[in-house]
Order: sequence, then structure tokens, then C-alpha cells
Amino acid sequence: FLLSFQQTHSAPRSTLSSSSAASDVYKRQMHRSSLIPAELILSFFQTLGPTNGAALRILNLDNTQANDAVLECVAQSCPQLCEVDLSGCDAITDGGLVALASHCSELQSVLASYLS
Repeated sequence: FLLSFQQTHSAPRSTLSSSSAASDVYKRQMHRSSLIPAELILSFFQTLGPTNGAALRILNLDNTQANDAVLECVAQSCPQLCEVDLSGCDAITDGGLVALASHCSELQSVLASYLS
């Protein structure tokens, strides 16, 4: 069972020069505002619970606003999770990763690039 939280729309293009620092800040702000909020993801996994979440093996949270609270809930709701993609989830810390590792005994792969 695979679950992916991704939006397919793209952020508007900046009218600023791509080489300017202001353009980089604008792009980061636009990208951040288009991400799926942590509260929505957390609510989903709270509703899912361990009975239904046990079937989930692969989870893609790439470029969402997932945070440590989301990972704690995912870890408790999806104990059989094998793979998770957290790329670009810059609100995740070591604490969230420890929660996953502690509760998901089948975990084999965590993609965690571009974290803060």
C-alpha cells in the first residue's frame, strides 16, 4: 500500500531576475506557501489509526509541511512502514526521525534530503 501527499500545481513565476537574492527568497516563499500543511497530514493519520494504518508500507511526504508531530503520528499509526520520503520537509528534526525508527520495525529506507 502506497500513499503520496503531493500537489501537482506549480507556483507562479517570479518577475525578478533569477540571479538576485530577492528572487531566491520569493521562490522559497512561493514554494513554501504551496505545500500541503502539517495539520492536514496529521489529521489524516490521526483518523487512519493503527488498525487501518498497518497496511501502509510506502509513504511519500516529499515537499510537504510535515513536521515531528506528523512523524510521531505516522510512526504510531503505521508500524509496518518500510519506506518513507521526507525530502524537502524542512520542519523535521532528529526527534521526528527517531520516532519513526523507534516505532517502525520494518523501516528499510528513509529519503531525507534537503532537511534543515
